[in-house]
Amino acid sequence: MHGLISYSVFRLIENIRHNIYFEARNLKFIRYVLWAYAGAIILQFFGALVNDIWNLNMNGLLSDQSSGGRWMIWIVVYVIYVMFKRGIALQDDANKIV
Repeated sequence: MHGLISYSVFRLIENIRHNIYFEARNLKFIRYVLWAYAGAIILQFFGALVNDIWNLNMNGLLSDQSSGGRWMIWIVVYVIYVMFKRGIALQDDANKIV
C-alpha cells in the first residue's frame, strides 16, 4: 500500500511540474492515495486489535500516530480530491465555452 501511495504521489507531482493540473489522471492518482491510505488505516486498526487481544508485540509494525490523526490526514486528502474533481468540472465547462 505504501508503494501505491508513493507511486501515485510521485506521478501527481510529476504532472504538476509539467503544468498538468485539473485532468482526470491527476484525480485518478489522488483516488489511489485515498484508497491505499484508507486500507493502511484499516490494516493498522486490525493489527492493533490483534495486538490487544493476543498480547503480541507488534510495535515495529504499528505507527505511534493516533487513530484520529490518521483519519484527519485522510480527510485532508479527501478534501484535495473533491477540489480537484470540482476543478476538472470547471475546466471542462470552460473548454466547452471556448
